[in-house]
Amino acid sequence: MSTGLIFDSFDPVHIGHISMAMWAINNGVCDSVFLIPLKSGEANIKFRLDMLDQICEWKPDKINAPIKCMHLLSWHAKTFASTVQYIAGQREEDEEFVILLPKDAPAEIKVFEPLEKYKIVEVDNPIQICSEDIRTMLKEGKNPIPYLYPSTQETIQEQKLYRK
Repeated sequence: MSTGLIFDSFDPVHIGHISMAMWAINNGVCDSVFLIPLKSGEANIKFRLDMLDQICEWKPDKINAPIKCMHLLSWHAKTFASTVQYIAGQREEDEEFVILLPKDAPAEIKVFEPLEKYKIVEVDNPIQICSEDIRTMLKEGKNPIPYLYPSTQETIQEQKLYRK
């Protein structure tokens, strides 16, 4: 059994994150995917976890995607290194972890020492969007749909996130 891991700020979570996870599952790279938020981000981690939980519960009628959000205690997620080390200790004996990275990920992440133990798969995501693009759109008063799920959009509006 293999589990894909996507580390990001998920600030906010968007369709690009989910399409990357679905690509890995649909192409046999892994059986399931954990979305793992890193502590750093513009929005409070609580709101980012809430948005992730809502997305992970979202299942279209024709897709039963095993995508989950992993909640970490704040001291686990202080740095990328401590997060990877914590996750490594959580795996089952027969479970293989696969790190999923976008092809345009910074080169220093791809040679990051704690990742050397794991298979790394670079995903050429067909949806070219990042959280920073969405935050910029929101700050400029632009509508980021279709990149956000309705529940994410609602949380952003209710909490007045990513404003000027």
